[in-house]
Amino acid sequence: MTAASAMSQGPRPSLSFGLQLGPQTVPWSELRRWTLKAEGLGFDSVWLADHFIWGFRHTPHQIVEMWSGLAALAASTTRIRLGSLVASVTHRNPGITAVSAATIDQISGGRFVLGLGAGWSEREHRAYGIPLPPPSTRMAMLAEAIQICRLLWTGDRVSFEGKHFHLDDAACEIKPLQNPLPILVGAMGEQIGLRVVAQHADIWNMVGGDLEVLSRKLGVLDRYCEEAGRNPASLRRSIEVPIAVATDKVTLQRRLERVIQHRGYPPERAAEIIIAGSPEQCIEKIQRYGELGVSEFMLITLTPFDDDELETFAERVLPAFKQNAIGSGEAS
Repeated sequence: MTAASAMSQGPRPSLSFGLQLGPQTVPWSELRRWTLKAEGLGFDSVWLADHFIWGFRHTPHQIVEMWSGLAALAASTTRIRLGSLVASVTHRNPGITAVSAATIDQISGGRFVLGLGAGWSEREHRAYGIPLPPPSTRMAMLAEAIQICRLLWTGDRVSFEGKHFHLDDAACEIKPLQNPLPILVGAMGEQIGLRVVAQHADIWNMVGGDLEVLSRKLGVLDRYCEEAGRNPASLRRSIEVPIAVATDKVTLQRRLERVIQHRGYPPERAAEIIIAGSPEQCIEKIQRYGELGVSEFMLITLTPFDDDELETFAERVLPAFKQNAIGSGEAS
C-alpha cells in the first residue's frame, strides 16, 4: 500500500506550520521575540533542538539549552504549541525526560509535544563525556524510552525492566495535561528506525524535503504499520525543511543562497528539496507534500532571523491552508 492510499483510508489531515528555531544560536531575548512573533502571525508551533554545540564545534554564539528554553517559552506564550525536535535518548534518563515533559505540558496549559530521537553527533557526545552506543543499540534505547514515558504519565508507581533502562517503583508526580501527550519520533533509517516509529510514535518526522526520498520512506512506514497491526492513517507525518520565499527574484536568490551555504545542499538541486520560490510556488510545493500525507511542517529558520521572510510566509502562504496545531487533543 502506498502512502497516498494509506492516508485515503481516513479524512485528509489539515496542515499546520511551525518554526524550527534550533540549534538556538541567538540570545534568549531574540529567541523569545521570534517565538512571540510567530505566535502573533498565526504559526502553529515552535521547536527547539537538543544540542549544546552549534555545528558541533565551539563558536562565539550563545546556545539556549533546550529544556530550559522550552519551559521559559511555555510560560511566555498563550496559544502556540511547543516541542523538542528532538530530545536525544542518550542525553538523559527517560524517566527524567518524562517528568520534564509533563512539567512543560503543565506550564504551557497542554501545548507540549515530546519529540525524541536516538542521538547521532559523535563530536558532541565526546565533548560532554556522554556514551554513544551503535545505532541499533540507540534505537532499542529509544523504543524503551517511549514506553517508559507513557508508563510514567499514566501510572502511579512504575517498575520497568528493559535491556537498557530500569525503573524500580518510580513515579511521575506531575502528570501531563494532555491525555495522551503526543510523542514525535525523528528517525530516517528504513531497517530499524521506521519500525520503531510504526510501533511506538504518534508522529513521524523526516529531515529534508526531497519528495522522492519522502515518498519511499512513507511507503516503508506504511508497510511497517500494517505489520504492527496499526492503521497507517493513525500516524501523523511531519517534515523539517528550510524555506526560501520572496516576492522578487533578487531577494529570493539571496535567501536561497543563504540556505545552500548553511545546509550544504547541492546548488543545482536546492530549490527542489526545500520550500522555495514565490508565495504561489511555495503553496504549490506544500500541496505536493500534503498529497503524500504530510500534515505538519517544521520550517527551518536561519540566524540571524529574517523578519521580512517570516512575515511574507505568514501573510502570503499560511492563508492558503487551514491550520490546526499538531497533536491537538483536548487536555484532560
